Amino acid sequence: MDDLNLHYRFLNWRRRIREIREVRAIRYQERFKHILVDGDTLSYQGNSGEVGCYVAPRPLTKDNNYFEVSIVDSGVRGTIAVGLVPQYYSLDHQPGWLPHSVAYHADDGKLYN
Repeated sequence: MDDLNLHYRFLNWRRRIREIREVRAIRYQERFKHILVDGDTLSYQGNSGEVGCYVAPRPLTKDNNYFEVSIVDSGVRGTIAVGLVPQYYSLDHQPGWLPHSVAYHADDGKLYN
């Protein structure tokens, strides 16, 4: 292998590492829609036909495997869903409606996945 070829392979390797770091940095960001975030308190801020969704910034892991939810006010219709979704999950759907998600829906007491 000549030096020029080795140099280009090294540059390509460095570019890939930079891309991986960028993806990881983006991957674990807090995401929400129609939700007001005030510290640890989340409040729905939308019209009755809109879905409010919040995706936490930290994924569940072997060491971080617990979360707790207290529902203070379920609203008029009580259509609250609490569940697990991938980081890229669409914010226009309740957890449990799309593949790779699971959720408890309070309005009917069912588990969706």
